[in-house]
Amino acid sequence: MKHAHEKYDITKIPDGEPVFVLRARDALAPAVIRYWVTCLAESTDGNSILSQAKIDEALTHADIMERWYRGRSPVPTSSKGVKNE
Repeated sequence: MKHAHEKYDITKIPDGEPVFVLRARDALAPAVIRYWVTCLAESTDGNSILSQAKIDEALTHADIMERWYRGRSPVPTSSKGVKNE
């Protein structure tokens, strides 16, 4: 499985556990991350199950993804208009 960085140990994810991945090439990914942080804050009344460091990391990731998206070259499309992966 491809993943963002070597520091993420995907072996900690149990077999069979569904995982959803957001990629920087998705223009909505940063907004989704920020929305997740907002929902987390609202659902826990400030008593987050995640550390503030994890929340900060998520928001930093959103910023990095956004900068990457703005600076990237357009993704080439095939003759049928489908993005090549």
